Order: sequence, then C-alpha cells, then structure tokens
Amino acid sequence: MMKTYKIAERNIVISSLHDEVHRLCIDYLSPDSVPDFAVETTQEDIEYEREKSIREDEIEHIPIRHFSDGYLETLAVYRKIAEKMPEYDTILVHGSCVAVDGKGYLFTAKSGTGKSTHTRLWRQELGERAVMVNDDKPLIRISENGPVIYGTPWDGKHRLSNNIGVPLKDLSTRKGAIVSVIVHQGKIIIPFGQDHIEEGDHVIIISRDSGVSDLNEVLYR
Repeated sequence: MMKTYKIAERNIVISSLHDEVHRLCIDYLSPDSVPDFAVETTQEDIEYEREKSIREDEIEHIPIRHFSDGYLETLAVYRKIAEKMPEYDTILVHGSCVAVDGKGYLFTAKSGTGKSTHTRLWRQELGERAVMVNDDKPLIRISENGPVIYGTPWDGKHRLSNNIGVPLKDLSTRKGAIVSVIVHQGKIIIPFGQDHIEEGDHVIIISRDSGVSDLNEVLYR
C-alpha cells in the first residue's frame, strides 16, 4: 500500500504492509505532489518496534504491553521519516506544542510529567488565541528565518494536532537541552519519548548552553 503525504513541507511516499498508518495520516494526504523521498517498511521493522517496546517495559518494570502489527508499523514509519528529515534541516522532538497568536511554544519532558496538561491549560485560559500544533511528536525545521514547528499525524494518545507550521517562539526544557539522537548497538534511534539511554549508548544533545561536556550535566544538573 503506497500513498504520498506532505509533512513539514516535505512530500513523502509511504509504502506499508498495513493500512493503519494511512488512516493516521489522512489529513496530510498529498496525492499529486512530487515526492521528496520515500520510506518503506518490512516485517523486520515491525519486529524491531515490538522488541524495543518490550525492552522499554522491562526497564520501567511494568507489565509487557502487546501491540498490533499495524500500530507498530506506524512507529516504524515515523522512525524512518525522522531519520531522513535531518537531510532537510528538520528534527523530531518529543513534546507538546501550542501556538498562541501564531507563534509556537514547545514544552518537552519525560512522558507523564504534565506536558499535555500544561498546553491544555494554555488553551483554556487563552481561548481562540491558542491552537494546538502537536501534543506529542512535532517536527522542527531550521529555516533562513528561524525555527518553524509543524504538526504531524503522530500526536499522542489524545490525538491533538493540526496540519500547520508556525514560527517557534520559545522552547521550554527541564534542563535546557534535548536528546536528539541515541546510538544503540550501532543503530540510530530518534527518541520518541519512551526511549531509554542504556550503558554503552552514544547520544547527540542539542543544548541552549555552550560547553556541555558530560551527559550528567544534562540529566542531573
């Protein structure tokens, strides 16, 4: 199954084994556009996501969750897109972004720590001035005029997002930094929010501060 979607200003051909990812991306459909790149999933990609989910549950000491192949394929597709996007000056971040008066405000933190609650309160207080961009996995593109943040179909359990892009006004992080890439056993992982840094992993950090030389400065400061 193959269709083309426009996500963060890029036309992407998605070839999948199951149709769940196409239902997820329906609002981004762009059938007549010229593709910028294509991603294709295999059963091996799906099994990788399943094994990764099991490992995360074991680390968190929670019961093993069981997901359908269709759902796991949606994660595999976005992982492939996220791995390709840096070629277009675009990165995935795990966070909740709300636009106020046309400017984006992004809140990042570990899953379950209140990002969605924070943006929900903004929307309640600011009314029509506040519009949800993405509640879980937006994309940020570095343009000539500064960073632009985009809604994506991967918008969390509350399914809160809009197919829009707005200038990023402010980035709120707990430590002033984002883990943008994890390299685990030679494989590049774009963090999705539930990922863990394990012994032997390498990471790439995007920080507001210069001179960060130790991961402990980011994680524990």
